Amino acid sequence: PKYGGGDYNYGVVEWKIPSDATVAIIGDIGTGTDVAAAVLLSALSFNPDVILHVGDVYYSGTRQEFKNYFVGLIQAVYKDQGVKVPMYTLPGNHEYFTGAIPYFECLDSNDLIFEDSQKQQASFFKLETEDGGWQFLGMDTSYHGHYMGGPQSKLDQALKDLHLNPDNAFNPVVPPDMVYVRPDEVDWHHYHLNQHKGRTILFGHHQLYSANQKVGIPQKMKDGKPDPLDYNRPGVNTRLWQAFGAYFHKVAAWYWGHEHNLCIYEDNFRPEGWPEASDAPDGQFKTLVKGRCVGHSAIPVAEAEEPYKINNPIPFVRDDLKLDLYNGWYNRGFEILKLNGSGNPSEVAYYQVKGADPTPIKIYQETIQ
Repeated sequence: PKYGGGDYNYGVVEWKIPSDATVAIIGDIGTGTDVAAAVLLSALSFNPDVILHVGDVYYSGTRQEFKNYFVGLIQAVYKDQGVKVPMYTLPGNHEYFTGAIPYFECLDSNDLIFEDSQKQQASFFKLETEDGGWQFLGMDTSYHGHYMGGPQSKLDQALKDLHLNPDNAFNPVVPPDMVYVRPDEVDWHHYHLNQHKGRTILFGHHQLYSANQKVGIPQKMKDGKPDPLDYNRPGVNTRLWQAFGAYFHKVAAWYWGHEHNLCIYEDNFRPEGWPEASDAPDGQFKTLVKGRCVGHSAIPVAEAEEPYKINNPIPFVRDDLKLDLYNGWYNRGFEILKLNGSGNPSEVAYYQVKGADPTPIKIYQETIQ
């Protein structure tokens, strides 16, 4: 990777996760609210060995927000519970509104870890189990996935101040048609996907697909009809799919956030009109076994926002598999992944909490392998 000096070990966490680890997954939790604290408390009740956060500290990832709404929240809850659980966090688009400078300062501060070997070096990372059976690859989708409105002169100056190479940074006034991962980082992920002999779980902030939000671009028209050779769809980020699709046979699940909702999509979802995987020499049309949106840990979502409205034809495992409502607001929640060693299936349970009550309420459980 370009900013790792070409070293594929850059971004690899030295510390190994126990082979039978309990892993807590949270998303978009950096709010500092009592609900966020309740979600974290509830997740800690399962005694996780590690916590993975798919990003977003609100509203702009400033130093004050990191100090009070993210690190401060975590440390206060940890102190209250007497626990020391390392946390690994990806940058969301909100962190990049301040150039992700406070985000990287947070990583450098070691405030989220408890021994040097647990250090997260970069906005992407690899964690591996002690027996090598599982690896967790976190990706930075937000470097090219943040959008800022404002006067052009102010944004030009911000790019000069905040980006390592402003000449290569896209203009956030006119964002790219789809979020994507930097090519040098994609190469890093491909290397670790190729080298690892076990199973992989991917983590990112932005969605690979969404039933509710527009994450891709419309299919082109030809002679007044959809062009069958154009595989773009409004609900599918084809740039991310092209970057990782050839490796989906190695991936047990992909968890993302950004959308403040829990979405448990149909396994092996294939967009309508897409060819079978065998029809592409590079395998980019392979399907993902499990794609899950887990950005529902803190930001409040009202019933009136209709987060489960289907705007794109992407089916759920079950139509009734949704967060419950409490006083007109959708519950917030988290996930617990229980590993069972190399070569063995793992279990994932999806939980919600009612308001600021940390009592975990199970929604669904499934096996990944």
